[in-house]
Amino acid sequence: MAVTRFEIEGQNTRCISGLSVCCEHLTGGRFISGMRSAAGRPYYQGGSDPMGSGRVSHLCGFYPVEAFALEINGISLHSHWRWIDAYSEATDSTTHGIVKLANEIVPVTVSVHTKMDGTGFFERWLSIQNQSDKPLALSHIEPMRGLLWYENDRREHGTDEPFTLTTLPYVNWGYEGLADKRAIPPGTFAIDSARGRSGWGVPWFLVQNNMSGEIAVGHLE
Repeated sequence: MAVTRFEIEGQNTRCISGLSVCCEHLTGGRFISGMRSAAGRPYYQGGSDPMGSGRVSHLCGFYPVEAFALEINGISLHSHWRWIDAYSEATDSTTHGIVKLANEIVPVTVSVHTKMDGTGFFERWLSIQNQSDKPLALSHIEPMRGLLWYENDRREHGTDEPFTLTTLPYVNWGYEGLADKRAIPPGTFAIDSARGRSGWGVPWFLVQNNMSGEIAVGHLE
C-alpha cells in the first residue's frame, strides 16, 4: 500500500507521498518550504527540530524560500501571513492536506492544498478568497515554490556542475521528445516559451541534483 501522510505540529506541516517528503512552516509571518527529500527521510536526525523549521528560516529575504508566491493589486504577499487552521482529508488512495492562512496587508485568505497519492509527486493548488467588499486583481501566482536543495560546499562532491536542467523546448513537427539538457549556472536562470508551452503538451521540466542523485520533476496543468 502506498504511503501518504499529512502531519501537523504547531504551525508546521509535513507532506509525505511515497518516498517524497515536503516540510513547510509559518515562521515570522512567512510560509516557507523548510525541507524536501526524495529519499524518504521525513525526520532530521539528532536534533530537537524534527520538522526542519529552522533549516532555511535564516535565508528569508535572501532566497525565494516561500512555499508559494502570490501578488494581488501589485503587492507581493510573501510575508505577514497569520495561521488559521490546518487539517487533512483522506480517501482510500489519497491524502489531501489543507493549510489556511490570512494576510494582514491585503484582506485575503488562502487555502494551500496539497494532494498526495503515494507516487512521489505532490499536486498543489491555492484557493484564494477576497474578504473585502471591493474587487482585487490577481497579478501573479506560483502555487508551489521554495528551495529544492540547499548546497553547502560543492567541493565535497567533486563537481563543478551541481545541478542540470532538462526541458522539451521544441514545438516543431517531428521534434517530440527531443530534450535539451544543460548545466544550471550560478545566479538567476529562467526558462520561458513565447508560445505558452514547453515542447509538446503543458510546461514540463526536470532538475537533477548531481551531488545527491535526486531528481525533481515539475509539470504544470
